[in-house]
Amino acid sequence: MFLTQVSKNCGETQETPIKKQRTLSKPTVSVSTDICQLCKGEDVVPAFLKTETHVAMLVGDGHGGKEAAQTLNQYSDKILKTVLESGVEDGMRMCVELCQFTEAGAMVVISLYSIVDRTLEVVSKGDASCTVYQGGNMIHEQPHHSRQYVDAGGGTCKSDSGKEISWKEKAAELGIQMRLREYPCMDPQPDGRTMLVDVRPEYFNWTVNQIAGCSFVGHLTIARLPACKKNLEIPPGPFHLVMASDGVSDVMHPEDAVLKTHAVRADKIVAEAKRRWTTPFFNPSEQEAYEGNNDIDPETGKKYLAVNSRQTMKNTRARWKTDGAFYSCSTYKLNDDGTYDVVFIDDDTRASVPADEIKIVEYNSGADDISVLVMTVE
Repeated sequence: MFLTQVSKNCGETQETPIKKQRTLSKPTVSVSTDICQLCKGEDVVPAFLKTETHVAMLVGDGHGGKEAAQTLNQYSDKILKTVLESGVEDGMRMCVELCQFTEAGAMVVISLYSIVDRTLEVVSKGDASCTVYQGGNMIHEQPHHSRQYVDAGGGTCKSDSGKEISWKEKAAELGIQMRLREYPCMDPQPDGRTMLVDVRPEYFNWTVNQIAGCSFVGHLTIARLPACKKNLEIPPGPFHLVMASDGVSDVMHPEDAVLKTHAVRADKIVAEAKRRWTTPFFNPSEQEAYEGNNDIDPETGKKYLAVNSRQTMKNTRARWKTDGAFYSCSTYKLNDDGTYDVVFIDDDTRASVPADEIKIVEYNSGADDISVLVMTVE
């Protein structure tokens, strides 16, 4: 029997332990998920399926529109059942097929953990991340199909003739252009407080597309590199896995202490990434070219590097009556009993709105959507 667990809203985390019954050690495997659609609302909702012997997991980062992410959300249960039955590569093929007619795209990472054998299979397209930690150390980092990794000669796959070639050579074979223009790119450091800026080429080019990764699902029929597949045997002992969209990796180095902490949950990572995107957090830049991006925290008077100059806004919608439709609000007030008094944008009012009949959504156009799945094995 399968058990599906999917997180729904920012700050809502689900965790269900499952115990292995076939050995005396009986490890406990738990999974937590969280998502905060802070910017465009294009991340895939993290999802997983568990059996007594395996855990299948899916995380995705949509781009260029919501269509691909919505498609993967709709069929996530079916994708994960395929992973459990046939493996991660068949699961990724299903993602490709489901999104083949969508103009939008998505970076996707899928993992399958065998509780019995302690083996982990990971397949990915693009820059959706998967890292594994044990004993306070990172023991696996899934490669990204990024310009930085490809330019460095990373990754191998088969050429049309069957020869083993680098991802850079494969991109050339497929006619994917390496855009030469350089951009300032954020490089978070392991200490968690330092953000360096590296000016480098960042995008791949097609006739009508410019994308920061050369592998993905969706985007109709444009060429892309094959998925990256990795197989791991996890050493004995507790460990945890973190799968995330680039709303995390843009502001948190894979060796960040928060990510390496064994007891970390998905909601903690989402909250920390959101904090780094939206509040004064990083040490002031010492790079001469970017000292102008330093600002003063009005609360502490200390300098910090502003990685995002946009303010976090709130979009509030409430039902105009019980079971009625949701309408946008101009203001709201929280009452002592947990209900809300709201003023709609047309100046109509409703008092004592129950908490389940109001939606308060934060958004920040200078940040990114953030989605995380954490699997912990004790």
